[in-house]
Amino acid sequence: MDLIEAVKTRRSVRKYKPDVVPREVLHEIINLAKWAPSDMNTQPWEITVATGKSRDEIVKIMSKGIEPLRPLLRERFHPKVERETEAFFQNMGDAPVILIVTGDKRKGVIEQKVVIESCSAFIQNLLLLCHAQGLAACWVGSSLHFEREILEYIGKTDRVLIAAISVGFSATTPPIPPRKEVRIDWLE
Repeated sequence: MDLIEAVKTRRSVRKYKPDVVPREVLHEIINLAKWAPSDMNTQPWEITVATGKSRDEIVKIMSKGIEPLRPLLRERFHPKVERETEAFFQNMGDAPVILIVTGDKRKGVIEQKVVIESCSAFIQNLLLLCHAQGLAACWVGSSLHFEREILEYIGKTDRVLIAAISVGFSATTPPIPPRKEVRIDWLE
């Protein structure tokens, strides 16, 4: 799969098959994702791979994530999308793996923002590499509502939570979502 194809065909998947994701595949994906650019080459990311009982505990924490989203879902989407999203949060779509990405904790707003930017580049690499390896994934932004609980559970309270990502083999083929035109301002 070439890069353009990977970028255009990657989807956020919210329903997974129960198949086990081989540890070697995850290890390879994570080690390739580390080639993301980062602020001053600090590579401020760490990743926790939750499977089995640990995955279940993380899902239990994240299942509460639908509550803060309900008003937004009602405002923006059809009731069917709201129901599907609620179902996803009950068990993270049965994903067999949850990746927890954390970043360095820094003093100062700008310094913390560059950690988030760097880790986001790492996550984009993870998502594209999962897709290239035949895996599906979904970046679960609402996990940030439970940062303290997640960091306590994984024993990383000295870090900041960047994202949780569900990973597995897709049980669905999500439709291609429309894309807005990008506003481009040329300055000369």
